[in-house]
Amino acid sequence: MSHIIALFLQFIPEETALAFLATVFLKVEIDKKTVLVIGLISGVAVYLFRMLPVTFGFHTIFLILLDTVLLNYFYQRRVLDCFSSILKPFILLFFCEIITANILHYISDKSIEELIRNPLIKTIVVLPQVILLFLVGIVILWMRDKKEQRYDL
Repeated sequence: MSHIIALFLQFIPEETALAFLATVFLKVEIDKKTVLVIGLISGVAVYLFRMLPVTFGFHTIFLILLDTVLLNYFYQRRVLDCFSSILKPFILLFFCEIITANILHYISDKSIEELIRNPLIKTIVVLPQVILLFLVGIVILWMRDKKEQRYDL
């Protein structure tokens, strides 16, 4: 049961946020339905991939490649542009995970390994990261809009 909760509260929201931010970096018009479809496909894929007996970290490589293919398919942009636009959110997510894990470690006085083993805590920790990814995308769009308005004068 905790796996299903993780799918809907961790994997799909996180992948949707990554897809949104990648779309922002790709500089294409944001289509909410497409972002949700990419997030859903990627979320289910990472959920299934993590059930396989593979070394930790391969799921990230798999997701970067899958998201590159999905961005290319839905937005018809060059593969290199799609790869670059998805790599940036993953790097941001990596730093967010390090910061969040260290803060939680400091607050709870438990090791990071102990925290990761608890599915509920792991799922709750993801939510601020998801919010941050969406906020970064919204701020970038806002700044881009302000810049365009300045040049329209």
